[in-house]
Amino acid sequence: MRGENYPLVTIIVPAYNTRKYISACLDSLVGQSYKKIEIIVIDDGSTDGTWDVINRFAGKDKRIKVIRQRHLGPNLARKRGIEKATGLYTMFVDSDDYISHNAVSSLVEQLVKNDVDVIRFGAKKMPSGKLFSPIMHSYNNKVLLKVDILKLLLTSGILNNLCFQIYRTKFLKNIKAFDSNMKFGEDLLVNIEIHRRTKTLLLYDKTLYYYNSNPDSISRNIKYDVSIDNFKERIFLTDKIIKISKKYDKDIQNAAIYYQTKIIKYRIAILAMASKRDDKKFFDAIEELLPIGWSGEIDYDGLAHFMKTLDVLERIKNQKIVLAILSSNYKYIWKYVRIYNFLYGSRVS
Repeated sequence: MRGENYPLVTIIVPAYNTRKYISACLDSLVGQSYKKIEIIVIDDGSTDGTWDVINRFAGKDKRIKVIRQRHLGPNLARKRGIEKATGLYTMFVDSDDYISHNAVSSLVEQLVKNDVDVIRFGAKKMPSGKLFSPIMHSYNNKVLLKVDILKLLLTSGILNNLCFQIYRTKFLKNIKAFDSNMKFGEDLLVNIEIHRRTKTLLLYDKTLYYYNSNPDSISRNIKYDVSIDNFKERIFLTDKIIKISKKYDKDIQNAAIYYQTKIIKYRIAILAMASKRDDKKFFDAIEELLPIGWSGEIDYDGLAHFMKTLDVLERIKNQKIVLAILSSNYKYIWKYVRIYNFLYGSRVS
């Protein structure tokens, strides 16, 4: 890409104990065909030699700026990077991932052409090479406006990940959600705050990001205690989304309720796997954590019915029923489903 007027792009890389991967990550950044970039790498208290690798790259390329801090988590590391960012646009790359050679060039071309605030692009999971986060066919190369951006964010998960988007930098400044030290779901909380500010978003049908299946990542850990913490943070997150949605129209509110229902179902399944279905503390956790007034003894049959009910709820259009169920005792779930069956002719097998 030619032209002195093309913008500076900031790439922020939070790094924590990824010595095995970070060389490939930084190689992909310094080797970009688009040269007008600054790379801000924040070492988040690594203890495995990651810092030495970062410094070696910084010594060879003046575009790399390095920051070292005690271990505070990826959100606060990204916040440090944003404070130092001087580019007109900013993107995030995790230190165990990498991007294609022409990623920045392709994105800048689309930013200049379409004059949008954000671009969401596709990603592949490595080493399998399978599409990890594609753009849905119906949205290919489509520009969304403000309300439609929030709806898509809350219903599809397609806008959750910070790393699969490039943002106009001014929209990243002073984002309160970056202060969170949440270990799970922090990207969604940040993106909700960002996309409440942005006006336009392009869904770009190109795969530019390569996501490594790092077995050490905390998000892929299904140990019981980790899953409990995950569940707590997801429930906190969804409750916050519900509160935020009340400032918007019914479509946004219903989208938020839909999202909460899906998250509860998914997290129950993760807890079930982690508990290996033979641990009493699984039941104790369900009673303690679910934002549904469950009381008395809970058996697996009851849980199975609940899961099956949620399958139905994900398909229904009357979200008031979902809201009622989320605030009710589980013994009355089938009452609401029967009401739905009577009104809409659905059947639950």
